[in-house]
Amino acid sequence: MPNITVGTQVCLRNNPLYHAGAVAFSISAGIPKVGVLMESVWNMNDSCRFQLRSPESLKSMEKASKAIETKPESKQEPVKTEMGPPPSPASTCSDASSIASSASMPYKRRRSTPAPKEEEKVNEEQWSLREVVFVEDVKNVPVGKVLKVDGAYVAVKFPGTSSSTNCPHSSGPDADPSSLLQDCRLLRIDELQVVKTGGTPKVPDCFQRTPKKLCIPEKTEILAVNVDSKGVHAVLKTGNWVRYCIFDLATGKAEQENNFPTSSIAFLGQNERNVAIFTAGQESPIILRDGNGTI
Repeated sequence: MPNITVGTQVCLRNNPLYHAGAVAFSISAGIPKVGVLMESVWNMNDSCRFQLRSPESLKSMEKASKAIETKPESKQEPVKTEMGPPPSPASTCSDASSIASSASMPYKRRRSTPAPKEEEKVNEEQWSLREVVFVEDVKNVPVGKVLKVDGAYVAVKFPGTSSSTNCPHSSGPDADPSSLLQDCRLLRIDELQVVKTGGTPKVPDCFQRTPKKLCIPEKTEILAVNVDSKGVHAVLKTGNWVRYCIFDLATGKAEQENNFPTSSIAFLGQNERNVAIFTAGQESPIILRDGNGTI
């Protein structure tokens, strides 16, 4: 059970990894596609619906979001209390004639236009999340502050849209209790996790800002290397031993390590620079070429 006291910053344990509206791209079958997530992601092994977007539509989405953020509040026009001049008889006659003419016109049935939902379904595709890279998410995990601890339950104040969040002194002793409770939730302690100061809640890494070093022993020569969705494939040579390794992309540690059953001299052949690994971007097939050019 987490150590939660008054003033601790917490977030819910069960949160979707990505929310609807997140932008992602896929290179499945060698065709790059950009889409917008249509539903929340709870498990990275699932498949979710994405709406395909073109570069022009993504630019328009970005401009629209910026315009909404910078749009000033519209000023309300003052209501006129003075009455205007009475209408002239000619204008009333023209209005009556226009009403009569419109009533005498035959009723025309409107043309049925396709529903926008049908058009959107045409541009939707089901993508496997293993083949998807998320560029940005539209929502962050809400972080709240513990106000009261009572046994197995706590009162947590989350950021909301009430007037208490707009007032800078809402969290002070003079805050209105009714407005303060609008953004509070009563939760169990086991439903929360502590958010470390300066950190972010646990979510999958979309991008790796700095390269991670593979755990390769010293005095080891890399003969060939390639990458696919399973990890980093490498052929390593240490002394007279040649082995095949697969390194994990997240940790950089070797998950599989196997020595070649054949003689290392026979495998290296005429030139060890000919050793290469070829992948198709998938787990199989993987092609290995030795020093003699044999596959």
